[in-house]
Amino acid sequence: MAKVLIAEDETIVANDIKKSLEDSGYEVSAIVSSGEEAVRNAHSKDVVLMDIVLEGEIDGITAAERIHNQADIPVVFLTAYADEEILKRAKMAEPYGYIVKPFDDRELHAVIEMALYRHELEKKVRESKKWLENKIKERSERLEILLNTSQSLQKEKNWENGITVITECMINLGFEQCGIFLIHPMKKTLDYHYGKGSSLPEGLSLSLKDSEYFAVRCVLEKRTIHVKESTGEGKQLFESSSVVWVPIIIQNEVFAALGAANMQRLVTDEDVKDLEILAGMCGVFIDRTRVLVEPIPEKELETDITHWLDPAGGYIILEKKPEKSFQIFCDLVTHGIPGFVVSREFPDTIKRKYQLVKTPILWLSRFDVENTISPDSFSKLIYIIRDFTKKTKESVVLLDGLEYLISQTSFYEVLTYLQELKDIIFMSNSRLIIPLHKEVLTEKEYSILETEFTVLQQ
Repeated sequence: MAKVLIAEDETIVANDIKKSLEDSGYEVSAIVSSGEEAVRNAHSKDVVLMDIVLEGEIDGITAAERIHNQADIPVVFLTAYADEEILKRAKMAEPYGYIVKPFDDRELHAVIEMALYRHELEKKVRESKKWLENKIKERSERLEILLNTSQSLQKEKNWENGITVITECMINLGFEQCGIFLIHPMKKTLDYHYGKGSSLPEGLSLSLKDSEYFAVRCVLEKRTIHVKESTGEGKQLFESSSVVWVPIIIQNEVFAALGAANMQRLVTDEDVKDLEILAGMCGVFIDRTRVLVEPIPEKELETDITHWLDPAGGYIILEKKPEKSFQIFCDLVTHGIPGFVVSREFPDTIKRKYQLVKTPILWLSRFDVENTISPDSFSKLIYIIRDFTKKTKESVVLLDGLEYLISQTSFYEVLTYLQELKDIIFMSNSRLIIPLHKEVLTEKEYSILETEFTVLQQ
């Protein structure tokens, strides 16, 4: 029931209008005779029937202008005049219609309905425009977040720092829970690596055979999986029914997966699109910063190997300087076994000293130069060694600089990655040589390493 205010200074006319409207189902909230009263009483009304000529100091046109400026209420003019100058002035008040006296009930009702319909339509247009402006603003902000992330990743070479940048981007895009899950190709698992939010699956490792999980399906099917609400068709890793999983694909292989969820709102199609853009950035970042090393032996001497090490084993050589370790390594790589060196010593120095021409060497350093790996980039180093060892039937890896890695991080952080590296070496039929100055470790730390690896005296 529309509420109508009648502004009419002729009592008989006003009462006739009131009766006609009430008979048609309208509610006449008030009848006023002056422009000032019309302005005061217009609030909370759906439409105002305004006579142009009214009592008081302001006429209906001025009153309509003030109502238009103060409230979003449609005004329909009543007038006994069709004077062109009056109508021209009345147009400036932006009325929703005119009724020229005398008029009949049908004309009155038709003009009111048209005014109400037009007002409602204009209101929806304004709301749509505001919604569109807000969406454009929101979209611009989200694109700026993605652009800033892309620029940050272009400058970054450290994988752990890059993963932090990626996670921060997901949070800035409005996701309440997010995480990065890495593929472990040797174990064939999807492992939680880093994330932000509440109730994250810390330490989780899923077998890639567990296809009931949406995260695993995302990896196996190499596609985005968007779950808008829980359907019982799969298992989630986040405590939310609205989740999206996007694979990070490098050279047609899934390297990792981004998972994001919301507790308070649904993950929208726009959210999914943004996360797919971010996953593409991740793929470019990882592909750009990874180091590809090829397993090529130095020589294939026909003499017997002097320092033989059984494959699928990890060996610690106790020595202050890695002389014996390099002697064993060089003996193996000159007898047809591909080798790879990660060392605290500068690569060119090692090449000259041991006459290594084909063997790939990475320098453990924080300097941003070619063939360098930061001591913080354990996950990157693991990836490089895994990629190297899977390309050949057997190989040998020399990790020189364990003391440096521990000093830059911590013993137990290094131990975690050494254990993973040991698994890679075992499953790829490779060998791992680690020179170690025993005195830099505590008795407990050395005892742990002693149980993990075969210890050889100098």
